[in-house]
Amino acid sequence: MKNTAILILENIWWDLNQQNSSQASVLPYFEGLSRSNEDIQIYYMTFIDTKGFENSLAHLLTAPQERLFIYVASHGYGARLGNSNFSNISAIIGAAVSADRGKRVEGVIYLVHVRSVVLTMIFPSKCSIGGQVSLGYSLTKA
Repeated sequence: MKNTAILILENIWWDLNQQNSSQASVLPYFEGLSRSNEDIQIYYMTFIDTKGFENSLAHLLTAPQERLFIYVASHGYGARLGNSNFSNISAIIGAAVSADRGKRVEGVIYLVHVRSVVLTMIFPSKCSIGGQVSLGYSLTKA
């Protein structure tokens, strides 16, 4: 069994139209990564709102691997990730990591597309996700 899993939670990027007919996604990149590294398993779910994120994360955290990385991909604006408030999403992740006592979740990565700029934020699990730790990243308007 593979020892490491990347748990991908992706918000829907754009409406279905001619410009997005193939449904843009980060998934193909990670599928390639998994094929090139025999120790990495990819698990993937989409979310539309905060409750959907919470349910998807709970399901993904049933992965049997010993090392887990949470990867969240979404559009962002202001203090929001898609249709969800960033603080709610980070609180959900923080609660999930706390429930596991940080034994398996080794990090959280946010890929957020804001006004043609992509912000990548990496939080090692030793940081208090959803707490008062600031790593200098913000989702406020430019």
